[in-house]
Amino acid sequence: RARYVMDKEGILDPRRMVPHLPERPNDAASIQCEMAVAAAREAMNQAAKSAAAIDAVMARVNGGSRDLELERLRTVLRDNIVTAEVRHNGLGDIDNARLIQAIDDIGVDFKFRQKPTPADIFDPSFLPPATERQIR
Repeated sequence: RARYVMDKEGILDPRRMVPHLPERPNDAASIQCEMAVAAAREAMNQAAKSAAAIDAVMARVNGGSRDLELERLRTVLRDNIVTAEVRHNGLGDIDNARLIQAIDDIGVDFKFRQKPTPADIFDPSFLPPATERQIR
């Protein structure tokens, strides 16, 4: 297994046991945001290499079907990652009407003390510009 850390020295120091992460201004993207954007970009880059991905899967599957695995990959990408909403809004953004409906749906079974608004749940200001989040 591989483990990735931001600051190995801070974690390995028995007197500290936490990473040294520089403070950021409130209007800057968080470290978690940067990681999520980088992970999404890498996922899309890897998805573009579907033939190599399938070859890697096939190397570990006895008697599997390359065509079946390729179709599974395409299905996952189409149905879960590169959806019509993602094509329209770009990676990371939301459809406000859909979020409002989801809040209303939750409210059917859960009584809110104060019903949240989309702005209470999602803040798009951390996202990179739309041009950088578009699926090509």
